[in-house]
Amino acid sequence: MKFLTLLTSLMALAIAAVGILGMVAPGLLLELARPLTTGTGLLGVAVVRVIFGVLLLLLAPASRVPGIIRVIGLVIVIAGILTPFFGIAAGALTWISGQDLRLMRAVAILPFVFGLFIVYAINSPRSTARDRKA
Repeated sequence: MKFLTLLTSLMALAIAAVGILGMVAPGLLLELARPLTTGTGLLGVAVVRVIFGVLLLLLAPASRVPGIIRVIGLVIVIAGILTPFFGIAAGALTWISGQDLRLMRAVAILPFVFGLFIVYAINSPRSTARDRKA
């Protein structure tokens, strides 16, 4: 289970790093994301989403907030499965690239906070009554 926690933490830190890149250099992030809007790129994104979601589902019972992690994991798995069928990434990328840099930086805070929340939640063991008595 420690390996799964480490792997999931690394994936969540990568999400947080994407947020940091979006805050610091939004133009560079858009350029790096452009290849992910192709058919092959979308398939890769879908696979990564499904893997990340399944990892969250597996780690949810031992996390600090199991219900929230379980819901997030399920939503991410569903999003991963639907990604190849609803390739809206190109449209979203076009929309965000036309926005003001301040808005782009503000939106980039979301993956940063999300990634850090996941790391916190899965690396902080849930306190049980038995733990408090010990």
